[in-house]
Amino acid sequence: MQRKNFLKVAWAGLALAFFPWVAGADVFGIDKAGLAALDAQVGKVMDGYNSGSWKAFYGSGWADQTKAIQTEQTFTTLCKNMI
Repeated sequence: MQRKNFLKVAWAGLALAFFPWVAGADVFGIDKAGLAALDAQVGKVMDGYNSGSWKAFYGSGWADQTKAIQTEQTFTTLCKNMI
């Protein structure tokens, strides 16, 4: 980790340690129902990603606009080999 990135992470960690109520703050402009729906969708996408299954990752419904590139090769290239 570069020094600049380390300092950002360290400051953020210290801020959350001394001001824990900041982490539980509401997101402005999004109601709790919308935030819960977003959390559920992100959970499905992350479950697919963590399982390493391209079908589960793309099948979670988040990427309807990218149907043409939803292949195993794309998943492997963008999600596995880019790390």
